[in-house]
Amino acid sequence: MEAFFIKAAEKYQPGYREKLVYVNPKNNQISLNLSDFKTTWGFGKPALDTYVAKLTIEAKGSTGQFKVDDFSTGKKINLSIEYLLQLNEVHLDNALQTHLRLEGVEKVFNDQIRQFVKDFGRDHDLIDSPDYHLPDLQRYITARLAQVEPGFVITLRINLVDYTPQKEQVSCEGLKLRFRGGKGDVMIHFDAEVTVDQLNRDIARQSKLNDKAQLLIHLQEWIKAHFIEQVSAADFFNRSYRRTTLTDQLESMLNRELRSHGRKLVFFEINENFLREHSAPGTITVPVQVGCQVRQASKFIQLDVSTKVTMELDDEGKAILAGMTNPGALEAWAMKNITEIVETTFLEQKDFADIVISFFDGYNTIENSIGNELRRRAENIGYRLKYYNVLPHLSEYENKHIEVIVSDMVFTTKGGDIPLSLSFEIEGTIKNWGDIKEYLRPDKDLNKSIKEKAIAAVKEILLDNDAHRLYLHFYEPYGHQPSVEKELQDKITSALDEFRLEELKIRLIPAGSDIKTRSSKILNKKRSASIVFKSLKKDSPPENIYYHFNFSIIGIVGFNVFYSSKDLEIEPWMQQISESLESLLTIFLQTIEAQHVKYEHEEVRRYLEQVFRQDYAVPEIKRGFGLEIDIFEFRRDLTEKEKMESTTASHYFAEKGKNDQERISKEFVKLLDAGDTEREKITERLEYLRQNAFRTAEEEEEMRNLEKQLLALKKRQENPIDALHAKYGGESPAVDPLALLEAKIAQRQLNTVQKPALEEKNDNSEPE
Repeated sequence: MEAFFIKAAEKYQPGYREKLVYVNPKNNQISLNLSDFKTTWGFGKPALDTYVAKLTIEAKGSTGQFKVDDFSTGKKINLSIEYLLQLNEVHLDNALQTHLRLEGVEKVFNDQIRQFVKDFGRDHDLIDSPDYHLPDLQRYITARLAQVEPGFVITLRINLVDYTPQKEQVSCEGLKLRFRGGKGDVMIHFDAEVTVDQLNRDIARQSKLNDKAQLLIHLQEWIKAHFIEQVSAADFFNRSYRRTTLTDQLESMLNRELRSHGRKLVFFEINENFLREHSAPGTITVPVQVGCQVRQASKFIQLDVSTKVTMELDDEGKAILAGMTNPGALEAWAMKNITEIVETTFLEQKDFADIVISFFDGYNTIENSIGNELRRRAENIGYRLKYYNVLPHLSEYENKHIEVIVSDMVFTTKGGDIPLSLSFEIEGTIKNWGDIKEYLRPDKDLNKSIKEKAIAAVKEILLDNDAHRLYLHFYEPYGHQPSVEKELQDKITSALDEFRLEELKIRLIPAGSDIKTRSSKILNKKRSASIVFKSLKKDSPPENIYYHFNFSIIGIVGFNVFYSSKDLEIEPWMQQISESLESLLTIFLQTIEAQHVKYEHEEVRRYLEQVFRQDYAVPEIKRGFGLEIDIFEFRRDLTEKEKMESTTASHYFAEKGKNDQERISKEFVKLLDAGDTEREKITERLEYLRQNAFRTAEEEEEMRNLEKQLLALKKRQENPIDALHAKYGGESPAVDPLALLEAKIAQRQLNTVQKPALEEKNDNSEPE
């Protein structure tokens, strides 16, 4: 609402249709004249607030719609009052006082007007006769406002909010009526138009027939009562009676009843299109698709249902009375009733799962219930139900066979470093849907639920196993554990127990990987390696010593390291292992004294082989390649010098002491030379005897003796040091080369000498 007053300076010059109003804020004195304040000036002029009153403003207001009711009778009307406000030039001081005292002028007037309406209603029958009393009410409110608010000039306009429609058109299809005496019934359709009786509008306003639904209900009840009291079946099916007498009677009766509600008929007619007198059709078959609402938890879902019904005429008179006088009427009845019964029956089910169980576990309770109700209704119109079926559109539940396929899903294994890609298939059969009722939901995919349970079970197993077992022992037992396949099958089976699956089949297929193939190609395959080691003995020139050994991979102990080589070609990768072993052997031999590198005794060779295997080859290959290896057939070739002279004498020298070296050396050379001379003589004699085809018995005996001598000589030359022991045994204390080597190695291990780089353990190497 616009402002009537604007605060201004004291010396403000008022314009056209403006007046100044003064306020002393100390005592709230309001006046149009400054002279009214002279008695309070004292020694100085008081500070006054100056307001400009705009006499040209016209402000519109409205109470909005509000209710006036009578609690004792429950009657009510709704009013809306609009008003126009202007300042009263004579009483501007009163208007300003109202303006300053209250929150807003419009709120003041709204509250006062509503209160004045209530005051007026106490003394006048405003609710029962509002049209009659509205002029008096307007004068009453205007007078009261002039008394309490003389500073304003008010003009009112009162509106009666009338919810009573002037006319209502109603139609009724399928009103079931019983004839006089309760003999037989008929379904009729009628149309009517009802208007307000202007002479009784106040009655109409308070009538409950303001609601169209209530109006229709009352018309139906009045017509039903008239039929059961006045109309016989014979009269009704007389077209002349129905169109004249019956219609007139109904109109008179309805107007009489409507008058007490302030209304009257404009027209009323029975729809003759539904009452044609033909013979009832014999048999019809009606297929109907019904969209049903089905409960699912706290909501409803849509379910399409297919039905098919065949009806056969049983009582033609009853059918005619029911209006089944042509195939179209009967078909319409069938479709309507089938739809209604099917919708209601499905809606009455407690849960979607009950529908699935009823139809697909063989109980048929829903179908039987629908059939019974259809049969009862068909009998009421003179027909019997010959055939029917009901089938909800739930094709996914028709087949109880379950098949879940998961293809190439990547799972995390223990440690999280190496994933495993796995495919699996699950097949089974649901015996009864009722066993898994909680999974029978249209928004729940059963296969997906089974799949999720299976995947969770697989994850649990795979997270508890390292990749070594999963890749290399998937199909066979590992240690004291069953195969991974067996463990997964048992776990999945347990996880799916709640689904009650029969004939459960689980197929597990690890994704194609060359890890298993790679391991089978390298395990237990003999491979050879060789190095050339240059001996740097101080008292002799360097010489090449050829070492040879064989090795085989007997296991995988660091699967992560082994897995990292999965993309490498096998032969180049195995060559890296061979080269690594060869380098390790070179490093190892560099730590051994020359006299032991050029070993002569088998004990020394075995010890060298053992130390190389345990301290160098096995840990380094485990760390670098993740493999467990075995070293065997460890040996060396004779050097070029050894081919000319046996170095075993030098070992013997060590055993006998340096004082005997020269003597023993000479004797050793003699022994070797003697052996050569003797071997040549024996060989020459044997060749001679063998060429003689006609040898005597003595010559045969001689040959046998010579062959024995040659064999003994060969053995002696293969180990000439034994011959020296046999000749010089006990002359000086024996020095055991193997004991000497062991002592040297033990001493070296106690020292703090740093090992070569290749011998150091990598912090990231896998545990054995």
